[in-house]
Amino acid sequence: NPFHYILSAIKLTETYAREQGKDLALYRLDIDSDLDSTDGKKYGLGSSAAVTVATVKALNLFYQLNMTPDMIYKLAAIAHLDIQGNGSLGDIAASVYGGWIAYRSFDKSWLAAQRRNYSLSQLITMDWPELSIELLTAPAALKLVIGWTGSPASTSQLVDKIAIAKAEKRAQYTQFLEASRETIESLIQGFRDKALEKIQAGIRDNRRLLNELAAFSGVAIETPKL
Repeated sequence: NPFHYILSAIKLTETYAREQGKDLALYRLDIDSDLDSTDGKKYGLGSSAAVTVATVKALNLFYQLNMTPDMIYKLAAIAHLDIQGNGSLGDIAASVYGGWIAYRSFDKSWLAAQRRNYSLSQLITMDWPELSIELLTAPAALKLVIGWTGSPASTSQLVDKIAIAKAEKRAQYTQFLEASRETIESLIQGFRDKALEKIQAGIRDNRRLLNELAAFSGVAIETPKL
């Protein structure tokens, strides 16, 4: 339920506000989203992440917290993780920074341990192990086209299924990770070089690797309709 993400974002942002010596106040929060179709189906474009980030940004302004984009990302990531329980949080980063980004997720076990030792104010100003967010500029000729299957997928359930495959077929999963890392690095370099053909090749290679992951994990990543 999207309200779970909104309430989680409110709870954590107000916790941070109190830590900053702010008095809590009454406000009215209106949510208006274009990320659902007219019949209520999710488009699968990160609506839960978008609403989490939007809530944090709204309260950041309301309480005059002056959080940086990095701090907003970290606070929203914690709020989202508290509800969904897994995922890369890349959609949170996309919602915070906008545009094209190269993203590498953080060590979630580290975060879980540190939350017992540090305040929220301390946590969101710390360096998070493995986290990397780089803003990219797309070549002028690059056009983004989105295909929608008409049926939503549960990110958390897909991630859980992949985690099972990771445990059962560790060698294949490790091989997939290594190949995927090389492909993504090449793709990122394509953006840096403004090389459209290199970007297209990287996307095709990534699709092939995801299909291989789907084959040995038994998880349907690319549906027939897509």
